[in-house]
Amino acid sequence: RYADLFFKVRDQFRSVVEDSLRRSLLYQTRQRHNDVTRNVDITFIWDPPSAQYSKEGEGRAPVSLPGDALDPLAAVFVVRTLDLAPGEKFSLLLVDGKRHGYSHLKVLQGKVIKTKAGKFPTIVVRPDLSRVNELFKKPKSTFLKMWLSNDQRKLPIRFVTKVKWGSFRAELVSIN
Repeated sequence: RYADLFFKVRDQFRSVVEDSLRRSLLYQTRQRHNDVTRNVDITFIWDPPSAQYSKEGEGRAPVSLPGDALDPLAAVFVVRTLDLAPGEKFSLLLVDGKRHGYSHLKVLQGKVIKTKAGKFPTIVVRPDLSRVNELFKKPKSTFLKMWLSNDQRKLPIRFVTKVKWGSFRAELVSIN
C-alpha cells in the first residue's frame, strides 16, 4: 500500500481459451503505471497455428506455432486441471506473441499455509523459467512459485515472483 502512493500500478490481464483448455484464443494486457499505458493483444489463429502480437493497435507478423500453445495466464489455470503430485514434472508451450518456448514445471511438496481465507495443505508448482526467461528476454533471476491447495479444487493459495525491481506476492483472502 505504501508503494502505491508513489507508483500506481493498475494492470489488467485477460485470457480466453478453448473449452478443452489446450489452446489460447486471445490474451490481452492493459497496463497502467503512473502516467504510462501499454495495451497488448495476442490473437491466436489455429489454422495454421500462429499467434499475432499487437501493441497499441500496431500488429506484427504472426509467429508460427508448433502445436497447442497457451498464454502465460491461461497456463496457470491449465495447471490447476492437471493431476499433480510431488515429484512430477511436465511441460507447457507458452507464447508471448513474439516468441514461443516450453516451460518445464516441477511439483514439490508444499506445507500448510494460513491465509485470511483459512488454512490449506498445499503443493508447490515451480516452473523452470530459465528457457522462458531467455526466449522472452526476462532477467535470469526471475522466478515464480505457486502454492495450490492439495485437493481436487487446486485453489491458488499463494503466488510469489521475483521481478527486476523487487518481488510480488499474492495470497488468497476469501472464497465465495
